[in-house]
This record gives sequence, structure tokens and C-alpha cells, in this order.
Amino acid sequence: MSVRARGAVVFIALAAGCTVGDDASSSSSALDVPLNVCPANPCGAYVQAGATPDCNGGQCLVTAGFTNLFLVVQMAADAYYAPGQTFAMTYPGPGTLTAGRNCASTPCYQLPTNVAVEGDYQVDAQTQRNLNWNLGNAGSSTLLPVQVTYRPLWPTTSVTATSVQAQTLGFPVYDVTSTVLAQPPGGFSPGPNGNASPLFQATLPVGAYEMTIQPDPPFDAAFPPLVQNVALKPGNLLQQIAMVVDDTHRVTGGPQLPIIPQFVVERGTTLAGWTAYLRDVTTLERISSVPTLTAAANTVTLATNHAPFDGDALTNAELVVQPPAGSTSPTYVIGVTGNDLPYTETLPDLPAPVAVSGTLTDVDGVTPLEGDLVFEVHPNASSQQGLYVAGSTGALNPTNFDLVVRSHASIATAGGPSTYSVTLPPGTYQLTVIPADVAHAITVNPAFPVPVTTSPLVQSVPAGLLRTVQGNAALADGRPLSGADVEVVATACAQASGTACMPRGAQTTTDSHGLFTLSLDPGTYALAVEPAQGSRFPWATQTLLVGPTDVVVPLVTVPAPAYGGLTLHDPADNPVVDALIRVLELPKSGPAVEVGRTITDASGHYDMYLAPSSQ
Repeated sequence: MSVRARGAVVFIALAAGCTVGDDASSSSSALDVPLNVCPANPCGAYVQAGATPDCNGGQCLVTAGFTNLFLVVQMAADAYYAPGQTFAMTYPGPGTLTAGRNCASTPCYQLPTNVAVEGDYQVDAQTQRNLNWNLGNAGSSTLLPVQVTYRPLWPTTSVTATSVQAQTLGFPVYDVTSTVLAQPPGGFSPGPNGNASPLFQATLPVGAYEMTIQPDPPFDAAFPPLVQNVALKPGNLLQQIAMVVDDTHRVTGGPQLPIIPQFVVERGTTLAGWTAYLRDVTTLERISSVPTLTAAANTVTLATNHAPFDGDALTNAELVVQPPAGSTSPTYVIGVTGNDLPYTETLPDLPAPVAVSGTLTDVDGVTPLEGDLVFEVHPNASSQQGLYVAGSTGALNPTNFDLVVRSHASIATAGGPSTYSVTLPPGTYQLTVIPADVAHAITVNPAFPVPVTTSPLVQSVPAGLLRTVQGNAALADGRPLSGADVEVVATACAQASGTACMPRGAQTTTDSHGLFTLSLDPGTYALAVEPAQGSRFPWATQTLLVGPTDVVVPLVTVPAPAYGGLTLHDPADNPVVDALIRVLELPKSGPAVEVGRTITDASGHYDMYLAPSSQ
């Protein structure tokens, strides 16, 4: 097992005896792989762009700095400092390296400090009256119990107009969620009904975050979340958030007085158990309170709390009316732009749902195959997809419905068919088949029709075979690259939308000639050829597109590297031990690409050899 394995298994591998920065000669006895050793292998033999590598310390290296790489450090679960936390930063340059007292002879990079955040979310008496909710403290201000989520932003250092969630760029970083600290009333406003004052607290690295403060149920039915970008700086931080409910001037008739958004949501049949809320059109995150509906016609107040204040509660918002869990009805999504308030939204009735059943088979249409079937309709995802509304003339509505329904096809009796059954509103769906075996591919039908009918629909569904992907990896000096891991990470579906269609990743190893073969789903991948640990060669990465036919990958050439090792210390100048290190490159388009991975040793040091093209 190598350090290329993911997650906790990496630490198991180290405990079994693998060490970071193994001497190349010791690696050669365990791995029959080519090594970066000179002068036995002349540096002048490497045919690659840029400067010719020089023999330096017994290895061929290109001397260069790093300008567009990023470092992600995942601390060990038992680390003394910041256990289990993840730090993301621009790859440290010479100006950020220091000689710490514990590594005076080796430049060290000191991880960012943590910041302790403690705060409360306060609702004053007037806001309680405006939202028709008495929190039980005789008109006094009240602290709501809340959960706070911090989502790392990129860039990580400060909030900018272009800041985006780092996870959406493919960075392996994680949300940080607050815990609850209850304090006796006195120094703080009380909690609901005079109970203990609920405070939130979290410890996380300094940096930029999207902060979401979400009131706990049942208070979320009236009081909105706060979504705000924040830059956390060193030191302890007390966040006392006073709720300010947004309003809008979009009023029907009369003077344009500001009001909190109100909607009348109705349907021909009862909406009891449904919920209504506003969400952000771009992020699809909820930005309002979420009241539960009770009847066929419901007047709901949807309070929002934008930050920073932007002047209108309905900025970039859409109305969502969601059925209770387990319902076969879709979620309704309605644009609110141009609608004055109070506004009545009458949800269109749908034709009666249709019982759909059939078999899942091999591409031959006969051989039974077990697996999952995912039927999806999403607003504006494709003109091919949508639902019918009652009384329509046959045109699909591709705009206002969001629905995901899953079914499983299984073989009930030996030698029998693999059958599925599901109930769906009439429409046209994206159907994704996820086979249970390792021979068949994730298969997408972008237009699976369910007509308006009173009769059951019987439909056989085939799944295709995996595509064969073959390639060859060699060093820039002409030697075949044997013993290298080849890893593919899925980045996009094959001509489809949604999440169920995302292809599955895979790994293999090159043979003595540098050849490799993978069996993959159609889709787009980041392909990485990762020379054996201790060989002192860099990863080579490229985009891989797998379509309807088998693929032959162009020759993957691994160049002589630039050295990118570091020694990491925590803010107290202690070595960062057993931390998982990932180096990533962010291309002009597409997600971040991992170009190196290893683990720090007992001194906080790691060796890293990076392709010069990744600078």
C-alpha cells in the first residue's frame, strides 16, 4: 500500500513501515521501477520544455520557484495542533519561509493560526412582532439556538468580489460546523421562554469563509438564516448577530411601502405538510424562513436576512414549494422577478402519476442486470426534460419542477429477470443506470418519456459496457515508467446533468513497459500518472475524455522535476507530524487538479517532486 491511497488508510500504511522521503536506493530493492539517479542516468538525456535539468545531490532537477500551485494540509486526527483540520493556502514561496527554532538549518513554513469564534443570534421584540412569533420573554430580546456552518472560500485569505466556495473548485477542504455553548441568562439575553442563553462556538483556521447561521427547528419556520462572507483574523472573535429582516418595495397598488415578502400559495388539492421558502438562484441555498403549509391555500411570510444588506429581500431569489419526504410529487420552483406583492402563486395540478416497471438488462436486452435507476427532472436543465401539467396540450414544462426518484432493479429468483418498479408524474426524465457489477457502465438516457396515461408503463432498460482505456507512460529520457500508479478522478458527466451520472474513479499500475489499462464509465476525468514513492519523479496529469468507444491515451511523458519539499511547523513551532499533504494546480477552466500527494514525517518534513509544467 502506498501513500497514494486515500484517507485514513494512508496513515495505516505509514504505521506498517512506509516512510516519507525514502532513500532512492532503498526503494529500488522493493520496487522494480526507474529512479531519478544521476550521473548513472544522465540529466542531458531528458527531452523536455524549459531549462535542462542539472545533476543536484544525485538526482536530476530543474531549478525553479512555484507560482500557481496550492497546498492543502490535512492534519492527523491525533495531531497536537488542530487535530483533523484542513488548511488550504497558496504554495509557500521564499518570502513566507522562516528558520524556526526547531529547524534552524531548514526553512520552515508555519501553518496559519486558528481563531476561536463565539457568538449569538439575537432577535429583538419588534422583529418577533413583525414575524408573528412570541419567543416567550415578555417582549425582550431573545437568543435563538442556531447551527453555524463555515464553508472555506477561494481565495482563502480575504473576501473579494470573486470569492467562491473552495469545494466547488475541487479543493479537498471541508465545512466547519459550530457547537452549542449554553450560558445562564444574565450576562446575555435569554433563550426562548427564559431558558439558558444559547451561544455558538467554533475553532477554525484564519481565512475567508461563507458563514451560514441557521436557526434550529421550530424557530426556522419564522426566522431566516443569515448567509454572509466573512474574513476571520487571528485572535478570539465574539460575533453578536442582531437579526435584521429584509423587506421589499414590490407592493401591488397604493404607496410603495416596504413589506416583508408575503405569498399566497395555493393548489387545487391540499398542501398540508408541504413547506415554502426562498432560495438563492445561483447557489440554490435557502435564504428565508421555511414555514409548513396546512391547507389548499396558504398565506406565508418568507423572511430573509441578506448580508451585506442589498436593499431588497427578493434579490436573486426564487420561490420553492417542497412536498413532504416520501411524496411522489415534484418540488415546484417559481421565479419571483417582476412579481409585485402580496402575490398569489397557484401551483399547477399534475396528471395522475403513472406506474412504471420493467427490466434492467445487459446491452443485449436479455441478460438480467442488477443496479439502481435514477429518474431526474431539474429546472432549466435541458429542453428535453420536464413534466406535463394537467390540461396542457402536450408541451412539457422544463422550468418549474425539480424531482429525483430512485428505484432498484433486482433478481427475485435464480435465472429470472431483474425487475424495477416506480411511480412517476408524466413527463420526460433523465434516466441514469448505475450497475451493481464491475463490468457495466453508468449509462444515461437523457430523454426517458413517461406519457400521460391511465395504463401502467412497461419499459425495458439496457446498460452499456465499460469502455477500455489504454495508455503508455515513459520518462522524458526515454525509459518506460514501470510501477507507477495511474489514477483517474471523475470531473464531469458524459453529456448529462445532475449528480447520479457522475462516472466512477479507478486506479491501476503500469507494467514493466509503462503500459496501463483501465475500464471506465463514459465521462470526463483528471488522469494522473504517479511514479512510485521514492523514485523522485513528479506526477504527470492530463484531462481524459471517455466517450462511446474505447480510448487510446496519447503517450504520457514524465519530465525531470523541480524540488518542492517543505518542513511544516504549527504556530508554536512544533513539527506537523503525519499530515496528509496535497499539492494542487488550478487551471484556467475546470476543477483543481492534484499534482502531488505525500505525508509529513516525524520532523514535519516531506519531499515533493513536481513537474516544471505545473509551475
